[in-house]
Amino acid sequence: MIMAACVFIVAVAVLYTIIFAIPKIQGLSLDTEIVEYADLPVQDTVEGLFVRNETLYSWPTAGVPQYLIAEGTKVRRGMQVFWVDAASAPEGGAESAEAERIAAVVQAADGTMESSEGGVAPVTAIVSYFGDGYEKEITPETMHGLDKGLLAQLPAESTDLTRTFVGAGEPVYRITDNNLWYVVFWKERTAHKLNEVGQAASEAASGEPLQVEGETEPDVDASEGVAAEAGASGGASAGEAEESTGGAGGGEEKLVLETGASIEDYEAGRLVTLDLGTTRVTAKVESVEERPDGWFVVLSSDMYYRDLVKYRKKVVSVIFEEYSGAVIGQKALVEQDGQAGVFVRQQSGTWKWVPVNILRRSGGKCLVSENTYTDAAGDQVRTVNYYDEVMSDPVKEGYSTIIED
Repeated sequence: MIMAACVFIVAVAVLYTIIFAIPKIQGLSLDTEIVEYADLPVQDTVEGLFVRNETLYSWPTAGVPQYLIAEGTKVRRGMQVFWVDAASAPEGGAESAEAERIAAVVQAADGTMESSEGGVAPVTAIVSYFGDGYEKEITPETMHGLDKGLLAQLPAESTDLTRTFVGAGEPVYRITDNNLWYVVFWKERTAHKLNEVGQAASEAASGEPLQVEGETEPDVDASEGVAAEAGASGGASAGEAEESTGGAGGGEEKLVLETGASIEDYEAGRLVTLDLGTTRVTAKVESVEERPDGWFVVLSSDMYYRDLVKYRKKVVSVIFEEYSGAVIGQKALVEQDGQAGVFVRQQSGTWKWVPVNILRRSGGKCLVSENTYTDAAGDQVRTVNYYDEVMSDPVKEGYSTIIED
């Protein structure tokens, strides 16, 4: 019995060594990542308010709605898009769920709906069966006077107006001009020191930073040809990126956005790419207004996309530039004698510290030189290669200290 107990204890000790000690020695238990060729966008994430020229129409009599044109279709002026069959109106009226959501739209509209004249489109535009009641409050003419507090009360998505029964005077469809629409947002003021490539130090430290009917020509869906449009926002390869030293950088004090992007990036007239989640569109910086608590930014676009009329507000990414090259996580960086570097796994299973040259930082990621780079003294330095396995978080493993700008 004693012998069996001793054997059991020895077995447990061996298993403990295999599971914990040996992997730690060989680095098998460490979190690692692979140096990959990837895109590193320089971007800003904002909560945007969508502004369009649009009109919400009501129907004067009760009845059963007839939706004559598909949602999101661009129609010519004079086309009939909607009708109500009053003779077929059921007894009892609308269901309670339908009545509740429609009543919310009516309350928000506050008398600004227009009565439909026979369900005919008055202009060449997009017909939609979504609405929120803010069509006349949030317009290109009023957007510069909007208060930031409005965001909190707005619904993220417009209300689906399709239903089985329409009451007299209720909203039934919306006509939206898709030729030009806007995304506006507010940015709070903060200050950070920028490093040599103009990226905010806080960013580095954060680790996260148509369908057409009639005689109209079809519009181009923004989900097609996105790559070509993205190029207009100033994308570049790693070789074209501005190089900097791998160590901590100094720099002048500038007012920058919370996310680390400089407010100067929002230069009027500049083309950017808007990542809307389901697709991307090209937009232009129309204006940047300085206000006591920050800035009010207006972007415009003439590109159609399928959800154009669906959202009133949405979190979107404004992409200024897109770089490509060797990308690693910010937390992989450690410093030795003032030089940035990463720990690379060798064929023997051991770890070797390798210097890196940081080209850009964004969203907790770093774009670095691959294979070799030229240091400040003009010497060629060997650095990481694609498919190298590097330690993801050396600080957690007690190896060194992450570089802080």
